[in-house]
Amino acid sequence: PPATAQLVKLQDLQLAYNDLELLPREIGFNTSLTKLKVSYNRLVNVPSEVMNLTLLKDLQLTHNNLTGLPAVLGALAPPAGALTDLALAANQFKAPFSHILLRGTGATLRYLREQI
Repeated sequence: PPATAQLVKLQDLQLAYNDLELLPREIGFNTSLTKLKVSYNRLVNVPSEVMNLTLLKDLQLTHNNLTGLPAVLGALAPPAGALTDLALAANQFKAPFSHILLRGTGATLRYLREQI
């Protein structure tokens, strides 16, 4: 919820199994986040404001209704960012993106970074 934007020292946010349809744009204000787990919801997109989460190491987005990801997510890859664990299984991704996902976090983030 938008109220979490006031939790500027929050490092680990677990929102799995909450039937969420959207992740509020205010998530980008939580710049201390290192783990964000929003698996098993009904998300259809990820707000581009996630690019502000440069300390994020672990992003869990499995079992949602995602069909794509914002290209700016690629900016969170090292060395500019810290994202090393990106879980995306069981979403609605289409080819060719679905084939890139099979190659793992590094390949996915490189692909997204190239789209910026």
